[in-house]
Amino acid sequence: MTKLKFRRPLQKFSKYVFIFIFAGLGVFFLVLTLAAAPTAFFEAESATQNNTTVASDTNASSGQYLKFASPSASYIFPPTGVQWYAGHEDGTDSEWVSNQGAWWIQNSGKNGASYDYGIRNDGPSKTGNWALWMQISQWENASAGVRAFRQREIMSNQANGVGTYHSAWIYIPQHVTNNPGANNFWNIWQWKARVREVPHTGTDLANDPIWALHVYNRSDTGNMYLGLSDKVGQYVLGDKSQNVRHLQTLKDMPVGKWFHIESYILPSSPEGTANGRIIVWQDGIQLWDMQNIHTLHKPSMFPAGDSFQNSWSVNLYGAMLTNTATGSDTIEMWVDDVAVDTKRIGHVGN
Repeated sequence: MTKLKFRRPLQKFSKYVFIFIFAGLGVFFLVLTLAAAPTAFFEAESATQNNTTVASDTNASSGQYLKFASPSASYIFPPTGVQWYAGHEDGTDSEWVSNQGAWWIQNSGKNGASYDYGIRNDGPSKTGNWALWMQISQWENASAGVRAFRQREIMSNQANGVGTYHSAWIYIPQHVTNNPGANNFWNIWQWKARVREVPHTGTDLANDPIWALHVYNRSDTGNMYLGLSDKVGQYVLGDKSQNVRHLQTLKDMPVGKWFHIESYILPSSPEGTANGRIIVWQDGIQLWDMQNIHTLHKPSMFPAGDSFQNSWSVNLYGAMLTNTATGSDTIEMWVDDVAVDTKRIGHVGN
């Protein structure tokens, strides 16, 4: 009987020992799992925080900007091996001017309208501390513009029979209203068709924006969005009534947040032939793929022309635009991390 009484507490004790051991092993393996993966947890959290930071708005009332962290560890600028890029980190326009062979910033202000631009470090930048700043102040129906051109690569690629990708990040700190009127427009991105004579006398025979990205307002929400302006009718076919606006409902343009535009152009070859192509992406979403199109003038329109070329620019160029919040006709825009190549550059981060 004594032995039996002794075994029962021992059996109970043994059962609790086994429970304690299994529980301890469970805690041990849980600790090992967490110790092996803290980097993954914290990297995911960091990436989310960085994306949130990039999306932060401008303090519109004070005109102060938040400095932005890189959107994620995977976003690196400049991309490897591209033909040309501008990150603006030397604080000058030297990257735009390098090997350009022609103007890089073209400005205009009519009838009292004005413009300004510069490479600045007191505002938003996509990466680093510096970015290209543009500003226009219109006057009544007058237009004003700042247009940053890069044409060397597109012309060289055209001569080699290949297309060109252009990529840029854009930041618009204020909501803009494109007021109704016959003269209203906002050209933010364009492919011009140039006709030159050889030897060149200094003035182009033609320099027209046959294709351009314009900014419009949604009729229901007022949100800004991109539309593709097609002026082939006006500049190639000689019939302005055939101009077309290609609109889309896929993407709006954000306010106070960097967004990405990338495009591809394959120039018509030979000039005057409708076999060119233009593709446009916003934040990695394809908006248009225009095939079998004219991108250059017809030689018959310019018998003296001996050089038919496309050029490209990113712009703050328009008329009858107002800051929706303040009613001011002064509008500004920032551009950063610009690149050009013969292959897709792509969109990473936001």
